[in-house]
Amino acid sequence: MPIFCEPPEERKGTSKLVSYRDYVQLERISTASVLLRVDYSSTDEEGNFISIKDRNQDVRANAYIEPPEYRTGEYSTLYYLITEEEKELYAIRKNRSINKPLSEIMQKVCEVNNVKVSDY
Repeated sequence: MPIFCEPPEERKGTSKLVSYRDYVQLERISTASVLLRVDYSSTDEEGNFISIKDRNQDVRANAYIEPPEYRTGEYSTLYYLITEEEKELYAIRKNRSINKPLSEIMQKVCEVNNVKVSDY
């Protein structure tokens, strides 16, 4: 999920549930994202929620399921749309040496986008 510059507006008179729709109009921080893993709570055979702190060792062992590795393709990036500027910035970052200063990288980003550095 992208990281946004501000929290969404509070929706008065509606459900307090948060939806991705609350965020789509907000400004994103370029090339910044966080991986969210959302899953159902673990339950026992009777449908009761179980905890990693349960006294029964067998029950406790079923409370946590190891998440799949990212490279397996089980995580959705459906809502993370990459902009052309982010693609260009990624290409620059991929080809730069580690010790180049941020100012030099920003200079190249500005050149690619026909922006004068003095404008900022």
